[in-house]
Amino acid sequence: MKKVSFCLVLLVISLLTMGLTCSVGAADGTLTISSVTAAPGEEVEVPIVLSENPGLAMISFKIHYESDILTYEKIVQPSDFSGWTSNSTTAGQIGLNYDGGGENNYYNGTILTLVFKVSDSASSGDSAVTFEYSYGDDAFGIDSDTGEEIAVISTVVDGKVTVEGGASTYKITWVNWNGDVLETDEDVAEGTIPTYDGDTPTKPEDDEYTYTFDSWTPTVVAATGN
Repeated sequence: MKKVSFCLVLLVISLLTMGLTCSVGAADGTLTISSVTAAPGEEVEVPIVLSENPGLAMISFKIHYESDILTYEKIVQPSDFSGWTSNSTTAGQIGLNYDGGGENNYYNGTILTLVFKVSDSASSGDSAVTFEYSYGDDAFGIDSDTGEEIAVISTVVDGKVTVEGGASTYKITWVNWNGDVLETDEDVAEGTIPTYDGDTPTKPEDDEYTYTFDSWTPTVVAATGN
């Protein structure tokens, strides 16, 4: 009888341990903003993908993007993961909220698609699309045993829109007579005439001459290089 009791105790401990492991695993789940490519002037879709979904009942987060390159147009909700609301009153930011009505949704895949318009004048390069999200505060599932909310979605991955076929950009450096840098203009689009916005350059007088700024050398023309 003692041997039988000992085996039963081991079985109970084993079952409890297995239950504990499942509960901890509920913290898993990864939300990823896809990285995509687009040309200037195009409409571009940026999917948000959920993987290893442990059961999601609600989630709230913000998306940040570069509003001088991307213009937010709308969200597209899949039939398997509808229930989203959005707020886009602030340029460069989208507030998103999903409410599953108190029930877990176990779907894996694209749970939401952001639609942007790329600026006609966008230069080639990457434009970041990023999360503002706090694990433990912004996403919850419902524990099937207790009915309590448990934190889920422990990992988020930022994405980007890569603009291809846009204008090249250059760095223009404005230099005084003695080599001192007066101003540096970053990301000047090809074909754009750069402008100097600093103080008028000066040169100290010497024994023979006084100096007044007249013009730049070489002559300022549309940018074709650094």
